[in-house]
Amino acid sequence: MSVVTALACWELVLGVCATGWMVGHARSGRDPARQPGFRPLVAAIAVSSAALVIALVS
Repeated sequence: MSVVTALACWELVLGVCATGWMVGHARSGRDPARQPGFRPLVAAIAVSSAALVIALVS
């Protein structure tokens, strides 16, 4: 498995999990952006996306 494929799979898993986490909080009437763990989750997505773009470009 290439690095690009591994990063793309990781990005997909992270995106699906993050979406589920946010929808779960929203359905229970809580603002997902105000929940603990939101900022680290967004940071992980940003770093993962940047790594995928760098791997695709190089």
